[in-house]
Amino acid sequence: MGINGKLARWREANLLSEAQIEDILTFERTRGGNNFFRGLLWVGSFAIIVGLLSIIAANWALIPPYVKVGGHLVINAGLALGVYVFDKQGRKLAREFCLVGLWGLTLTLIGLVGQVFHLNGSVELALMLWSVLVTPPMLIYGKTRISLLPWLGSFTAGIA
Repeated sequence: MGINGKLARWREANLLSEAQIEDILTFERTRGGNNFFRGLLWVGSFAIIVGLLSIIAANWALIPPYVKVGGHLVINAGLALGVYVFDKQGRKLAREFCLVGLWGLTLTLIGLVGQVFHLNGSVELALMLWSVLVTPPMLIYGKTRISLLPWLGSFTAGIA
């Protein structure tokens, strides 16, 4: 039953006046909540991203090393810029998700550089470098559990 049906039932039961019903309808019209299409947009975007990542993964050996590292650096720079811009705009959730993306992709960048340049190093050194690189932005911009809990877990694992 939609909102109009519920309001009609409540009007018949004398729970709401005509003025209250008009106020409720006006509020619901201006709220702009169409969650079904917003959810559909997120699912579609996720499917496109997974498809692109699958194409990249299938052709990974054919991609030149400078494209791999350069593309990864561009993505990390874009996420860092997103953290900064969203923080200035006061968009907390977007800032936190960009920060978590930067946190995770910094580790994959370290692994990619090791793969491309055939570096010999230990996992401990990679985790320590990761902690050193991501700690400043996490402490400066991380203000919720969305970003601070993953960072805290990785930081404690890195120093243990």
